[in-house]
Amino acid sequence: MKKINILIALLLSLLLGACGSEESTKEEVPGYSIVQEDEYNNGTFEYWVIPDGIFTIDESGIELISEELIDKENKTEKNVVIFFIDDERQIGNGYNMSRLNYIDKNYEYTHKSPVAMSEEDYPTAEQLDIYFRWIEIFYDVEPGELKEEDDVTQEVADEFGISFEESNEVYLKGSRR
Repeated sequence: MKKINILIALLLSLLLGACGSEESTKEEVPGYSIVQEDEYNNGTFEYWVIPDGIFTIDESGIELISEELIDKENKTEKNVVIFFIDDERQIGNGYNMSRLNYIDKNYEYTHKSPVAMSEEDYPTAEQLDIYFRWIEIFYDVEPGELKEEDDVTQEVADEFGISFEESNEVYLKGSRR
């Protein structure tokens, strides 16, 4: 009887171990925040997402987030666009990390290479403020109007009390992230 109990216990532990090992091989979805979501008249859903690890995320992590978000939001039968960005102020200005078009149950990715931001070259918080102010001024125009880049660069320089050259360097650094 003891041998049977030991055998049953051994079989149960093997079965439980096998079940647990499947879960441990499943990749963990990186953390993320949905900062904006929209639904359009044509039935397309749009999400703007900031991954928690903008300096460490890779294509695999982006894809895991995309799959989880589509499943979690119950959008498997819908058309979905997900923009992966590093800053909320990027909303409406396109992706700067990755983009997913999920159409007819097909995943179509456009990844920046590399996806992760370079911590070494990443703008400081103040530089991002300058960069987004430049963008705001440049695109704040009436239809048909066009602003000269140098004029915007000088306006931003004056507003932040920096030189024209520094304003231009910060804009370029922000646009390369």
